[in-house]
Amino acid sequence: MSVGRLLQQEIFGRFVLLEQLDAHGAETCRAVDMSRELSPIVTVRRLPRWGRFTQREHRNFVDAAALRQRMHGELVATHVDHGEIEGVPYWASQFVPGVSLDRFIERAVDRGYADKALPLTVCYCVAAALIDLTGDRADRGPNSAVAPLVHPRRIILGWNGRPVFLGTSYEQSSPDDEEHRFTPPKALGRLKPYSDAYGVAGLIVESCTGQPFDANVDVTTARGPLGTVPAELHRAVGKAMRMEHHDARELLNLLEPLMKAAGGGHFSDCAGVLEELFADTHAADEGMNERDYALARRLRRRLAKTDQVREAVTRKLHIRPASQEGPAFLEKEPDLEVPAGMITVQGGRFLFGTALDAPRYVDVKPFLIDKHPVTHRELKAFLDATGTAAPWGQVYPEAMANCPVANVSHELALAYAAWAKKRLPSEVEWELAARGFDGRAWPWGHEFDRDRMAQTWMKPWDTRGTVPVGSFSPAGDSPFGVADLGVAWEWTADAGRGGTWVVRGGPWRNRVEPPQIGNRSHEERPSPDVTFRCARSVVGDAPSGVAGPLNPALDEETSDDG
Repeated sequence: MSVGRLLQQEIFGRFVLLEQLDAHGAETCRAVDMSRELSPIVTVRRLPRWGRFTQREHRNFVDAAALRQRMHGELVATHVDHGEIEGVPYWASQFVPGVSLDRFIERAVDRGYADKALPLTVCYCVAAALIDLTGDRADRGPNSAVAPLVHPRRIILGWNGRPVFLGTSYEQSSPDDEEHRFTPPKALGRLKPYSDAYGVAGLIVESCTGQPFDANVDVTTARGPLGTVPAELHRAVGKAMRMEHHDARELLNLLEPLMKAAGGGHFSDCAGVLEELFADTHAADEGMNERDYALARRLRRRLAKTDQVREAVTRKLHIRPASQEGPAFLEKEPDLEVPAGMITVQGGRFLFGTALDAPRYVDVKPFLIDKHPVTHRELKAFLDATGTAAPWGQVYPEAMANCPVANVSHELALAYAAWAKKRLPSEVEWELAARGFDGRAWPWGHEFDRDRMAQTWMKPWDTRGTVPVGSFSPAGDSPFGVADLGVAWEWTADAGRGGTWVVRGGPWRNRVEPPQIGNRSHEERPSPDVTFRCARSVVGDAPSGVAGPLNPALDEETSDDG
């Protein structure tokens, strides 16, 4: 089967295969996932049904799928699912429209584009993603033949400028020469921890020079059509190529100032470069995506009709069906006195989750939420009243009295909320208050505006911190008037995995882009980039949350896809 658009669409379980992307070893296809309403276009990788592969290769593939499930990060392709369909192992991840780094390098050479900003930004992002994966204990797993594998064709530059690392690979019985180029020679076919630094070093050499990376290259004299490797990186790249780095941390620390000096670090700038070099490809991609999404909607409607015939009983709605912009949860808003500093958030049917997750409709009761995160001054009033130990030690930071308080434990946040006759918001409530009913990426809309948010993520790491509340209000407020969103992670009432708590907002850690409202993570202890704000119920006492499995028929009935 040749690589390209399939002449006849194949049904593979719940996936409708559209296009073959790669046929080396395991087959990779772009596909429609019939179980996903938003962002149904995914990438499916599967072992060939009738192909030849060793038992060891089969085990490596399955281990790689399990490792991918544990990998989470804003710069890593989102894992959708893995398993077996009719005895064929597969994994699926969110499809990322854009161009691979190797295609970018080829086009840059052809067009004579030699600016270092985008290549250094990409290398920095890949190094940050690898370190995050290692820190999340998803670095290797029990099988050392399975690991993140760095290669320019495994890094996709999305049309929004964000580089996305495609995640794990696995040792194949007959790897192609391209993968061999970025695998350390001493690894002897087995992927080791130092392969991360080795791969990043290869990316630096190839993207800065435009020449294919080779293990024997002399970094100090290497020159290609795109130029040379910055002198500040010569020593660290050489050490990585000699397998003297355990991970990519030293390269990351050196890349950050060089990236900023070259004008990199903003994904919007990267997007501008892609638009300049790949305008034709972008237009073709948009046309293809529109056709594929239209096909996905038709297939879902067809599937929904089939399900309705098959189901003898359908669940009756206890509230009015509402679209994503839905009307209020209640027919009439209750009469209540809104305390100073709090905002009323109307309830309704809310599409919870980002396009990179598995979004679902959630019925949210109306609630109140603090306009700003809790400040040092507000927390001090609680500490003085209750005699609780201060998180800032003996000296009260008077200069930060009006800044959101950080380094506060989840337990202390709960205690403050109870003292104030409030509670912590659920994750669903926090997201609705921050994004509104139209699923915006930032509180003010779908397009980033640097004048509406503090530029914290672009400062040197040791100077990053919160700013006084209200500094970017009302320009940076959400549709409900909630302010100071995204300046730090915020505790929620929802438990995470392994004794942690869900935090929302996305602050400045390892960031080269403005934090989007859809970001979520897990924390278990106080941190300098975690704060909190409080909420209060309007109807009942319990906060609204996600309960029960997604109902595809119900979602189809209330969605806006036509």
